[in-house]
Amino acid sequence: MSDPAPVFIEHAGHRIASLAHANEAAVRFPVVWIHGLTVSVHVWEAAVYDEIKAQRSWYSVGLPLHSPSTYAGELHEEKLTKDLFAELIAKPIDALIPEGEFHLIGHSLGGFAALNYAA
Repeated sequence: MSDPAPVFIEHAGHRIASLAHANEAAVRFPVVWIHGLTVSVHVWEAAVYDEIKAQRSWYSVGLPLHSPSTYAGELHEEKLTKDLFAELIAKPIDALIPEGEFHLIGHSLGGFAALNYAA
């Protein structure tokens, strides 16, 4: 099975890359993974363990400013807020999993984004 090409969700000029690994035989909630600082949306493909692959669909959502995702406009500290991070995570998740039931896992900065999304 080949790895899927990134899907880009656009919001307010930003393009957030996501990967979808659908599993028709899934028996448990899907998992959404968010990578950490300086990593890409592709990091999880080598890290996801066999139980996840066998029992769930899983998705990898990229962070803004991390290739292949892009960030629109100039970068200013006052514009790159925790609320914007949460919003830019929410848009791809809503598009990928419209039913809204999933487990969310983030590493490092991805954990920060996941906590902001959950809050």
